[in-house]
Amino acid sequence: MTAEFMTAEPVLRSDAPPANGPDMVDGDDDLYEARLLGFARFAETVPPPGPAMAAATRLSRVCGSRITVGISRDGEGRIAGYGHAFRSACTLSRAAAGVLAAAIVGRRPESVAAALVALDRVLARQGDASALAAAWPDLDVLAPVADMPTRHESVRLPFRAALDALSDPPSNSG
Repeated sequence: MTAEFMTAEPVLRSDAPPANGPDMVDGDDDLYEARLLGFARFAETVPPPGPAMAAATRLSRVCGSRITVGISRDGEGRIAGYGHAFRSACTLSRAAAGVLAAAIVGRRPESVAAALVALDRVLARQGDASALAAAWPDLDVLAPVADMPTRHESVRLPFRAALDALSDPPSNSG
């Protein structure tokens, strides 16, 4: 079986319903805006990792999110296929996974690492949110999480899992 390729564009709706459930607390309206919720919904459409993909699983101790990311690379080391699966995931982890999935195919592994560095800088208030879009398309949708330190791990989770999967040698990832 060949790896499934994640190449679809996200469908982002401006009329997204308000968030509800355990992620939503009073005052989070700015955090859970329509664009972020659109990426969380998009993440649910991404296929699971294929059997020929290098895979890694990460768990957030804070929110209980668990994601398995699978990645395959082409002969030049570029990311050729991507899939993920959640055992459970909060809205923020799903949104971050959607942002990752929407732009990962065709990139080099270094760009995933650079995106996580840029995200970490903004979350630590050491960088400007405008730098996020330069590092990775739509990464700026996660910038409001900087105001919620307990949720930083949630948005880093998919990127960390992707880097773990990418740490396998390309010959082992199909």
